[in-house]
Amino acid sequence: VSPGSHEVVPSQSRDITLASREQALVNAYREAERTIVGLPVHNSALDIAAIGFRPFDDLYVGVIVTPWCMNIVGMPTDPRSPARGPVGSKHARVFPSGEYTFVIGLMEGVGWIETCSLFSPMDDFAEQSVAVDVATSAAEGLFEFDEVEREAASKPVSRRFMFTRNGEAVSG
Repeated sequence: VSPGSHEVVPSQSRDITLASREQALVNAYREAERTIVGLPVHNSALDIAAIGFRPFDDLYVGVIVTPWCMNIVGMPTDPRSPARGPVGSKHARVFPSGEYTFVIGLMEGVGWIETCSLFSPMDDFAEQSVAVDVATSAAEGLFEFDEVEREAASKPVSRRFMFTRNGEAVSG
């Protein structure tokens, strides 16, 4: 690479980094599971899986499925990056589908992460494939939006509209 030029990193390198971060996350949750096995919140029909992780801002974002919870997880692409706040603090993050509240956490072997709870406990899931399907839909849904809904949400609502049915007077 000559001075002043930009080196192009092959996509395989990014995938290896993403894969290694996903594996670190799964390993950390497997370690945490040791303390939860046998508790009423542990659904033994389920396993730990990282679903749909992809780069977003300076994070890898996806969904983690565990026997006790399903969370949207953001973890820094660079594990050495500083946390966005103290452990336990909350902050909002905006995705194409909307704004979500995340809690900052710290996991051994991963570093800081941010999580947004989707399900906890996981009693309603009888099998792994169903949990994975839901997690896949959630991970994909983060990055989708309905243009019609977004346009409607951006329009100011009049007081008349609020106290009527779709702008029409309600007769008693």
